[in-house]
Amino acid sequence: MSIQLSNTAEVDSWFWAKETSGIFTVKSAYKHLQLVKGEFPIVVERDGWNKLWQLHIPPKVHDFLWRSISGYLPTKAQLHTKHVYVDLMCPLCHMAVETIFHVLVDCRFARSCWNLSILSAATGVEQSFSSWFFSLLETKPATICLEAAMVSWGVWKARNVVF
Repeated sequence: MSIQLSNTAEVDSWFWAKETSGIFTVKSAYKHLQLVKGEFPIVVERDGWNKLWQLHIPPKVHDFLWRSISGYLPTKAQLHTKHVYVDLMCPLCHMAVETIFHVLVDCRFARSCWNLSILSAATGVEQSFSSWFFSLLETKPATICLEAAMVSWGVWKARNVVF
C-alpha cells in the first residue's frame, strides 16, 4: 500500500490551529491545555480587567488582585495542584477547603471583615473569586469596588502575618 503524493508544487508548512495567526506560542499551548483539563483560571473578560486596572488603588493591591483573579495565590488548594500535599482545610475556621474564594470571601474571618465594610459579602454559593470580583466590577460603583479590593487585600495580609 502506498500513499499518493500531491502533484502541486506548494511548500508544506507548520500551522498551530489554536492561534488565529497559526504561530505556536507557549502561552497558547498552556491556555489550550488548561481549557482541555477544565482548569483555565483566568476569566477572559476585557471590560472587567479594564475596570480593575482603572481602580485607584496601590500597585501592590493591583498585583494582588491580578494574582487572586488569575488563580495564583498560594492557598492550600492551589499548592495541592502543584503536588504540595498539605492538609487542605482552612486553618482559621476548619470548615472548608482553603481556596482563594474561601480565604478572601467565605471564611468566618473574611466574613467578619466584610461585615464591617460597606459591601457585606453575602455569598451563599461557592464560586470562583474571579467571577465574584468581576461581577462586582460589572454591577457596583467604583467606590464599592475600591473598598472590595482593599478589604480583600486586608484579609489576605491579616491571614499571612509572619512574626
